[in-house]
Amino acid sequence: MNDIQNADRRGTMIYWEVKDFEATREQLEALGFGNYAPRNKARAALIKALKKITKGEQEFYRRFADEPTSVRFAVVNPETVQTRDHAGKANIDIEFHKRIVIHLDKKTENLTIVSGDDMTFFNAIQRVYYRERETLDAQQFRAFVTRVVLEVGRGVPMRTAGGIYFIDNRKAEVLDKLTQIFDQYPGTSTLYKVGLYGDPDSMVALQEAVSTDIASEIDTMIREMSGDTGEPMTPRMVQTRKDRLDEVLGKVEFYRNVLSNRSAELKTRAEQLKAAVTAYTGTTHQTFLDMLGDI
Repeated sequence: MNDIQNADRRGTMIYWEVKDFEATREQLEALGFGNYAPRNKARAALIKALKKITKGEQEFYRRFADEPTSVRFAVVNPETVQTRDHAGKANIDIEFHKRIVIHLDKKTENLTIVSGDDMTFFNAIQRVYYRERETLDAQQFRAFVTRVVLEVGRGVPMRTAGGIYFIDNRKAEVLDKLTQIFDQYPGTSTLYKVGLYGDPDSMVALQEAVSTDIASEIDTMIREMSGDTGEPMTPRMVQTRKDRLDEVLGKVEFYRNVLSNRSAELKTRAEQLKAAVTAYTGTTHQTFLDMLGDI
């Protein structure tokens, strides 16, 4: 690749593959992305732990007494037994024995034994449970990467269905950190990178992707608010939508040169929508809907 091509590189298109994967929040926090990593709820973490503990064994678990503040799980061991009916004929039957019953306090997220005395087994469940609370599986990791690309890297999907994203050179440090994350898991995750340069065909494709992405975000917000049944937006909902529109306006400005003549139109629509949301509390719902219809 020559120096002219390097000078004309606008950014990088990326896509990734993830399989048989686990990552910890600690590893992601070390690179500054801890806030974007989902934290597993205690109940879900315990279910994952019990699935792993009982996988490949005859034992299985059952959830019961699932209340707002607590839930219990029993690990059950089936046993084949021989019985005889009233005529003395031999029969094969099955009996179920509770190996352990665990109580999860949803507030403190602590585990205690309700019945059973196998502390070695209980301690093994606890170890896996606490690890699962801080672990991301493949599906969660994919969602984490997508969120970082879009929110931190101001990435743009090159396809409406997602899967391939563009990251501008001005966000190269985000791409570098993502590369470091993927490099920690060789064999189970791969990040593919393809340079995008300033030739006419590439710039047309990039402009279309950016404008479609921003217009879609604006249209989605309009549909969301137009679909309201007349229930008033709370102050928190109003602020959340204003914050989303600030992000949209920031993206319009960030990609202003790429958008070229489309920049002004998208900026005007986003500003009009923000003005309508800002004025919401002082208007009737119908007036608000009329304002949305004019955008």
